[in-house]
Amino acid sequence: IDYERRLGEDNLLTLGTSFDTMNQDIEIASEALTGSATPPDFLSRLDGNQQTLAGYGTLQFKLGDWTLQPGLRVENYRRE
Repeated sequence: IDYERRLGEDNLLTLGTSFDTMNQDIEIASEALTGSATPPDFLSRLDGNQQTLAGYGTLQFKLGDWTLQPGLRVENYRRE
């Protein structure tokens, strides 16, 4: 979500938030085909979840021939 608002002719205020999520499932299996000297069969599974919630704001303004855009971003990151 993003919100922009002009403040005068050369100034721009931007506010926003974002939410990103990613799920990952990794499975590894090994099965012996023949012989008694082989390692035992196994199954390994890894389930992962990653979430990022962020909020941000910027203020764009002219300074001579330059345009500056300072901003702030706060973020909460979670991984299981």
